[in-house]
Amino acid sequence: MTKALVENAMEHAAQQAEDEKVVLKKKVRGAMPSLLKIFHTIDKDNSGMITRDELQNVPMDILPPKVLAAVCVDNWEELFEYLDIDGTGSLSQAQEDQIIHKIALHPVIKNHTKGS
Repeated sequence: MTKALVENAMEHAAQQAEDEKVVLKKKVRGAMPSLLKIFHTIDKDNSGMITRDELQNVPMDILPPKVLAAVCVDNWEELFEYLDIDGTGSLSQAQEDQIIHKIALHPVIKNHTKGS
């Protein structure tokens, strides 16, 4: 009996976590039109890539509240390090789906450290 209760509770918790990820993913995806406009604003050289240099003087509050709620970081450096999925030192629009997936499935938490 106890085993069944524990298993049921674990299944419920797993389903709840999955539901939360789906909601977060929808929120981030819903912010994509705004993010694309922001992407083009930040991409000063119109290369289709955003580099760390292009982010230096951009305030964090340029990001939509939906995104800021999903990624609890204090500065662009932390966010850039987290989103630079392929380690190239730049972010491209082509990485959009990968970035949404990463944010939704592995939200950033404050004090994010490399390798975690």
